[in-house]
Amino acid sequence: MRRTLFAAILVLALGPLTAQAGLMRVNFTVTATDGTLNGQSSTGFFTYDSSIAPPGGGFVADPALTALSFLWGGILYDETTATWTQGSFDASGAVTNFALCTNNRDTGGSGCSNGSPSETGWTLFTTTFRYTNPNPAGIAIVCDYDPPSGVSITPGCYQGSVTWENAVPAPATLALLGLGLLGVGYRRRQTG
Repeated sequence: MRRTLFAAILVLALGPLTAQAGLMRVNFTVTATDGTLNGQSSTGFFTYDSSIAPPGGGFVADPALTALSFLWGGILYDETTATWTQGSFDASGAVTNFALCTNNRDTGGSGCSNGSPSETGWTLFTTTFRYTNPNPAGIAIVCDYDPPSGVSITPGCYQGSVTWENAVPAPATLALLGLGLLGVGYRRRQTG
């Protein structure tokens, strides 16, 4: 009976690690390097369920966000106002590459439009941040960039830099793991 109880507690405590499932969090900081918001920085984060990663790692189109928080141009974006268009994962389910943008994707669905009539549009890649100013003409701007230099060739389109921390377990996942380990320790102390 004691061995069965100990085994059950151990499985509950270590289950999330062996199943590779759980909430993961990515923290990022962007800094505009040109344009009207040159020098402005903002931090944000997004979370996802690591079970969306293919076994052994790989690419996923349109992965699901469980949460997003990012303030840019005076607008707070969340998982309902921005889209995660693509992600790559390692074998543990951690992000290795990503692209997020405001919810104004182009009609082809192949990526993100970088602007909209009423707000500052943005696209966040693993290494590059691109944004536009509000467009009073009511026309979405699709930015084009010179491939070798990465410099915008479309008026009103700007860029910036990105730093980010690789995905780490979200606080709830760590709390559950900690509670499981406390249970194991308590049980061992009672039987000892």
